[in-house]
Amino acid sequence: MIDKYYNGVIEQVVSGIGNVEHNSILVRYSNDFSIWDLESVNHYKDQSDIFFTCHEFSYNKIAEAYEPYLGLIRQMFHRYCSGTLEEFMEECDVYKLQRPVFESYFENGFCERTEQILIDEVEYEQERMRNSIVTMLQKLSEIRPVVIVLNRFQLASKSTMQLTNRLLQTKNKNIGIVLGVNDVQSIPEFAHEEWDAICESMDDRNMVYHIGNAGRNMEPDVMDYYSDYESDDGYRKLNNLVYFLDFDQADHHLSKIERRIKFDNFTISEKKHYQLLLLQIMVSVLQRDIAKALESCEDLEKLQDQEKEGAFYYNFWMATSYMYLGKLEEAMIYVQKAKECGEALGDDFLVFRAELLKAQNQMSGWCNIFFCAQDIEISDKLIEKLNAYHYKNHLAHIYIYAYDNKPEIVAKAYRSEAFLIYFSKGVALAKEIGNEQLISIAYRKNIMIASTNGEYEVSLLYSIRTYEAMKDVDSVEGGRIYSGIAYNLCAMGENERAQSYYNKAITVQGFGTDDTEGWLLQDAGTMTSVSSGKGDSQLFSLIGRLAYNYAGKYYLTFTARNDASSKFAKGKRAAFFPSIGVSYRLSEEKFMKGLSEVLSNVKLRYSYGSSGNQAISSYQTFAIMAAANYPFGSNIEN
Repeated sequence: MIDKYYNGVIEQVVSGIGNVEHNSILVRYSNDFSIWDLESVNHYKDQSDIFFTCHEFSYNKIAEAYEPYLGLIRQMFHRYCSGTLEEFMEECDVYKLQRPVFESYFENGFCERTEQILIDEVEYEQERMRNSIVTMLQKLSEIRPVVIVLNRFQLASKSTMQLTNRLLQTKNKNIGIVLGVNDVQSIPEFAHEEWDAICESMDDRNMVYHIGNAGRNMEPDVMDYYSDYESDDGYRKLNNLVYFLDFDQADHHLSKIERRIKFDNFTISEKKHYQLLLLQIMVSVLQRDIAKALESCEDLEKLQDQEKEGAFYYNFWMATSYMYLGKLEEAMIYVQKAKECGEALGDDFLVFRAELLKAQNQMSGWCNIFFCAQDIEISDKLIEKLNAYHYKNHLAHIYIYAYDNKPEIVAKAYRSEAFLIYFSKGVALAKEIGNEQLISIAYRKNIMIASTNGEYEVSLLYSIRTYEAMKDVDSVEGGRIYSGIAYNLCAMGENERAQSYYNKAITVQGFGTDDTEGWLLQDAGTMTSVSSGKGDSQLFSLIGRLAYNYAGKYYLTFTARNDASSKFAKGKRAAFFPSIGVSYRLSEEKFMKGLSEVLSNVKLRYSYGSSGNQAISSYQTFAIMAAANYPFGSNIEN
């Protein structure tokens, strides 16, 4: 009977191709079930008007990154596309830093990358990766509609679940998806969020079918053993998980292997162990688990003689880990050791990587910094090597962060950005490779330098440029840009314009609602003696502060605060509350020095400002006038 239901689901999705958006069904069953003997699978696989593909995840093999979508793209591209892969990636707006990953995967199934990913760009790159794969699938589905049947989906990698969830949200009549899931088996904890989102999406569209008990039990320890942990193919899968940025899935397997080696007498060759440790260190660093990275480096040190570059990579990753810990002096010691190892090997590329890491270390790895306090000296030789090895993203970071940090230079940008020679080169490179995040960060750097030095016109200029560079202005980040524009306008004394941008920031971030429909039980058509209530309110505040002191004695402080409360009526929710304060440190005067032992700090202060309150109920502004009886003399009046 379960076969019949599963066949019916597949037939329903196939018939919806070209007609139904969000054409997907989640099939849930108990215990294990295989789809390979289903009648519909054999029937549709040779159909010429659609590309019909089935995939069944394995209990004892590592699930690959974006499995099976990447293989599907590769197969459809070779079958239906006449152009080159580079042309196809350009058409699909694949991020240029990630194109070598796709190229190497398409060529031989083993991923490689030119430039190392930066820790502050992990989430951005993961999002770009998912966007690229979704766009590829959509482009290919325009050539030939696609039906994808994924069975035992509970065994899929996290990246596969994330991509599937994205596809389920995409309006496309040419892609149909069937997900078969064994309800008996639990989903790994790190993938719960993605799995819950898929279930919620399918539930909302009533596309979840429970088709019964398959009757075939799994072996109790089936998920505790992966047969490809010891094989070269297993290493290939783990490598690809890392380079396709599925770090949670890679860490899950790499940690399990390491535990088995240490505690279960699991035996693999020392060379393979060395290779796996390098992957583990990279994953730990990019997940910001530096303690785990350092622990793995200790294990790597014992195996560094397995490769001639072993000593280099031990010192390189120790330096990288310390750099991201903020221990820059310790990092520099290991950088020097790594460089010496590269020189001893006569390997120019390894020497280059050590020199680049030294430059990164001087700028804290470009991690959680706004700008450098002073310009950093970068050798012309390193710049030449960055160009020669096509490290354009790193070069862009160097141009943006290492130079043009002086306030007097940034101030000239109001007349022409050409005065910011290196900054302009960095932004141009970021645009060339399509690094939108770096462009935004570059503008933010100038905003911070300008605003902290009173150059509010320049700060406003780069706030506007950040806004213009954004693809999605109706986002939380867009709201922050509006807030920044408002702050600079406020500092320039243009309070009315500032208020309008504060209001835009509030609106963009989805603030407030007047909708109470459906909340109240007493709104029901048939009334009984029942009542209910619900209260919901939001408060959104933005605050800016300017402080100035002269000679350590005279102080001026200006504070601008904008508060908005959903408790008030539309159009009257936000208000601007300025305040000003002046103070005089009397104890700094010469005539007070003789009293310093008695009065160490004497300050006179005066301040003036305004504030508001929201001490009303959430929906008090919805109240309307009503008739009421009241006593008037000896009568009751209405």
